[in-house]
Amino acid sequence: MWENINGQTEAVSYLKGLVQNNALSHAYLFIGPSGVGKFTTAQVLAAVLNCENLGENGCGRCSSCLKIFRQVHPDVFYIEPEGNFITIDQIRELKNRALLKPHEGNVKIFILDEVERLNSPAANALLKILEEPPPYLLFVLIAENLEALLPTIVSRCQLIRFRAIRQDYLESLLVANYGRTDEEAKLVTRLTGGVYSETVKWTHFPEKFLKRERVLKILQDLPHFDLFRLLTEAENLISEVKESIDKIRSRQKEDLAKEEKETSFLAFKKDLQEKHRREIYREELKSFQEIFSIVRSWYRDLLVLNQTGESSLLINLDKGPKLAEVSQRSSLDGLNKAIKIVENSEGLLKLNTNKPLIMERLFLKLKENC
Repeated sequence: MWENINGQTEAVSYLKGLVQNNALSHAYLFIGPSGVGKFTTAQVLAAVLNCENLGENGCGRCSSCLKIFRQVHPDVFYIEPEGNFITIDQIRELKNRALLKPHEGNVKIFILDEVERLNSPAANALLKILEEPPPYLLFVLIAENLEALLPTIVSRCQLIRFRAIRQDYLESLLVANYGRTDEEAKLVTRLTGGVYSETVKWTHFPEKFLKRERVLKILQDLPHFDLFRLLTEAENLISEVKESIDKIRSRQKEDLAKEEKETSFLAFKKDLQEKHRREIYREELKSFQEIFSIVRSWYRDLLVLNQTGESSLLINLDKGPKLAEVSQRSSLDGLNKAIKIVENSEGLLKLNTNKPLIMERLFLKLKENC
């Protein structure tokens, strides 16, 4: 199962050595950029340690391994921000569960994602648990920014660094493993900023390209839209997001029905429901962030062409001629204002629950700026 982790040879080799030599510590801190495999590595480590087929690599096929990757294993817990923070209540719940021995696995594992978003009370509470953990417990903390963490938390974990994955390496993976042409691979890695997990998603889900085409078409035609047409186009995008969320809800209902057949279902039913709730919030947020990212990339490319004329620097490589046409009639001041509008709107996404309204206002402000 270690082979499922791409581009992190040093981190994987180190962890495999610890497992083979039975030398694991009680807490690890995975530090590195977003989307480079930190969370996947944490899941693989959990699967390896709880695999029903003994060995140091994990089979990926037994009931335990499959439950871990479906995130329904009763001894593997996931903590992530509730809104903007990981809260003291979440850590208190963690502490209560930490006192109980594993239900069906060998090791009880807590995977805490985005730990730089621990609020102060939660960070101090976690620190106390890290100081004296039970012997059957393993913590994996995941973060992007080491400086944002309490030094005392960092000092109680073994640090494992995850590196940014080179763009040429990602491009070669897309060509070799996913049948993309060199041009397609270069475009996808530009669109995703070289984030491995997002790159794979764009390769697996062609609807992402269709959404991109619709967003870019709106931006190209923005000067010619009246208010009604603009709001209609925005509503169409919002409807697509709602449809994708409805599909997730349907799949979640199927998951619940499937897991009800497990003998340990009642023990983790609440956890599964909480996981589903967080998944809906996260996926809705990501859907709108993806739209905003496409909009930002358009104005960023216009600014690049306006100031440098270098088409090789574009993110939207396949839109070069149209971008060149629009950039010629765009002013530096107008492009800077547009980018500021997008950045301000992106900042509101995590603070305001009414994401559709934020997106509608984004397009209206961009229209006013034309």
